[in-house]
This record gives sequence, structure tokens and C-alpha cells, in this order.
Amino acid sequence: MSRVRRLVEIVRALKEAGSDIVTAQSLSDKFGVSLRTIYRDMAALMESGVPIDGEAGSGYRLTLGEGPPPPGLTWSDTESLWRGARLLTFIDNDEKAAKAQHAMRVLEGVLGPDRVAALRKVHVLTFPDDTHAPRSLIDAWLRAKDRGLPARIVYVGLDEVEETLLGQPSGYQEFNGAVVLALSTANGVRLLRADRIKKLTLQAS
Repeated sequence: MSRVRRLVEIVRALKEAGSDIVTAQSLSDKFGVSLRTIYRDMAALMESGVPIDGEAGSGYRLTLGEGPPPPGLTWSDTESLWRGARLLTFIDNDEKAAKAQHAMRVLEGVLGPDRVAALRKVHVLTFPDDTHAPRSLIDAWLRAKDRGLPARIVYVGLDEVEETLLGQPSGYQEFNGAVVLALSTANGVRLLRADRIKKLTLQAS
């Protein structure tokens, strides 16, 4: 086995062990090399930035939460996913909120305690000052939700792109005076900022 391959397999072994300590002797036996070779390999991995905690004689383990984000995702992407899951724990039904909470814990294992602590200091939703939708729109939304009336919505997203949505109003939540609305559509649930709804038309059921 080449050294590069062995290094990859060492990291895999540490990952599979989770929070358990992996001794240099066990790695030596597994890969059929001397303890000195394992010590050199571990030093090389640590120097290259692999989040390994431990030292010769005491064993090694991966430091959870300090590795790179999942493949294909940046740190910003991962933080956005965590914030989205956090929002769902507040506004979704019990079963889906529990799943969102589980997703948060998985993402926290990637983000690490420092990033998570910083994220928790940020409000669940951050709005500009002018976030008040007309009372008539809110009343119409609640009426549609309670009576099961479908709705046609002209919505302007944060990217300022206007789109028309068809669906069933299914949720309403206030955050410090700002209103978030849930619309059940054929493609799933959409969360909408009430202040960005340009037009709401209720349809006959």
C-alpha cells in the first residue's frame, strides 16, 4: 500500500471510530507498518490540517466539528442550511420540526461549537425596517387558511424577481412584528415574507 493510500485509510479509520480513541499500535497492526511509521503519518496528517487530536502514546481521534464542510458545500452554504433548519423548528408541525432539529444537530457536527455559537446569536429572521404587510392581506391569508381556500399570489423574492404562485395558505408566524407565511404548493411548502407579496387573490374552493 502506498503512503498516500495509507494516509487516506488512517483518516477513514479515525472517522469510523467516531469519538473513540484509536491507538498507534492498532493502526500499526492494521496497516502492517512500524509504530514509528504511524507516528510519522499522524504528524504529517496533523501538519496538513486534518483535525486530529492526540499524541504518541495516548492515541488519536478526529476532532468533531473541525473538518471541512460536506462535499460540494461551502461554509456559507452549511451555515445557511443550519439557519433554515432552525427556522423550521419554530414554524413547522411537530414531526417535521423534530426532523429539522435532527438536521441541525448533524450540521452542528460539521460546523463546530464556535460557528454554532455565533449563529445562535443571530436572530432567526433578519428583516429590513419596513416589513409590515397590509392588515387586509394578513386577514385574507388567515381567512384562506381557516376555510381551505386556494390562493393565487404574485410574489417578489429577495432577488427582486416576480413570480406567480398557486397553492393553499397553510401557515402564519410572526417574528418581532415581521410575518412569515407558509404556502403549500404542488412542489412543496414555500415560506414567504408577507411584506413581499404584491398581490393575493383568493379562489373558490
